[in-house]
Amino acid sequence: PVVVVGVGLNVGTERFPDPLAETATSLALAGASALDRNPIAAGLLATLGDVLAAYQERGVAALSAELAHRNFLRGRHVVVGEVAGVAAEIDRHGRLLLRLEDGEIRPICSGEVSWQ
Repeated sequence: PVVVVGVGLNVGTERFPDPLAETATSLALAGASALDRNPIAAGLLATLGDVLAAYQERGVAALSAELAHRNFLRGRHVVVGEVAGVAAEIDRHGRLLLRLEDGEIRPICSGEVSWQ
């Protein structure tokens, strides 16, 4: 299995342009101080390294409790490509499960997820 992770982190941004102003945030807007990008990036990479090591040793099952606890999308209406539904959970294969309008549960393996 291959996992590709893309991470974007807004650190010191205090204002966003109109298309993003209602949905985007940053560490600065969340009240963080001492915003030096280097230690933030180092901490993020170290944590990702730990997660990758756990994944390589035990697969998604090693991460399932943490994924369930941190599933920000659960209960939110999301769109992934052409598919829209309510995010349910992350299954044992690491797929996002979407509950479609007709009640069908559709596993999503990859894609850009947007929500409101």
